[in-house]
Amino acid sequence: MFGISGTFVTSFRAERATLGQGRTAWVIVGADDYVLHDEGCLFLTALRNASKAYNTERTYAGRTALYLSYCTFHRLPWAQVTVWQLARFLNWLVEE
Repeated sequence: MFGISGTFVTSFRAERATLGQGRTAWVIVGADDYVLHDEGCLFLTALRNASKAYNTERTYAGRTALYLSYCTFHRLPWAQVTVWQLARFLNWLVEE
């Protein structure tokens, strides 16, 4: 997951969004075009609607963006990974 220059290649990132009236939320966007990742944002909305803590949503946003970036880099369908592919991701997390 490292580019030629040795920098980390990301496809998605977690960003804080203002909902209005002083409320903020976390969303997942494309790193290049800032287009919302629909399913990732729905996941975070579900956390928010389940009354999870703000810091829980923030943490899950970053980790979900990392998982989606990993899947994009390795050309894996994020919703259909096998157990072995998920194990490779977890191993990558430990090694990196």
